[in-house]
Amino acid sequence: MAGLRKGSTGDDIGGCPAAGRTHSAVPRHLRDDLAERAGERATLGVFLVAGSVAALLTAGAGGALVVWSRAEGLLSRDAAADRWYLVILAGELAAAGFGAVLLAVTGHSEYIPVLVAAVVGLHFWPLAPVLRDPALRVLAGLVCVAALAGLITGMVSTVSPGEVVGSGVGVLLLGYAIGALIRGGLILRQAH
Repeated sequence: MAGLRKGSTGDDIGGCPAAGRTHSAVPRHLRDDLAERAGERATLGVFLVAGSVAALLTAGAGGALVVWSRAEGLLSRDAAADRWYLVILAGELAAAGFGAVLLAVTGHSEYIPVLVAAVVGLHFWPLAPVLRDPALRVLAGLVCVAALAGLITGMVSTVSPGEVVGSGVGVLLLGYAIGALIRGGLILRQAH
């Protein structure tokens, strides 16, 4: 360790030995709390990586299913549905963008994930008839509940609202995607 005198462990402050105590600059209860949080973050990181891999595999399988369905002539484009989809998407982006800027300007940026989750959840409701998928209405409600959970958690605890919302919405979207993939596979199988 550069800058330390020979025999120093770095446990001294300003050249004064710490009299056998380790990490004397940080009280033990704070060190324990920091170590616990580091462990929690490492665990969360493992779940995030596993979820990301599962999401990529699900997306790849979904893409393959769409290509296969189109090749079999089972899927066709609906121009009216495409227009409604774009209108709903534009409204979602505008609401989330405006709200995020508003929260950032007013000093409440920690609640941006809550707002975005709520807007995403709400946008699934009008998408259900456009995409002819009633399961999107269930997803809409659950995503809004996850946003509400993040809001309440952020207001009454030190847990980041983004962690609650991100974890909850991530699990919900992955679950929905896997369910849609299974439903699509069953429909394709029945068509043969």
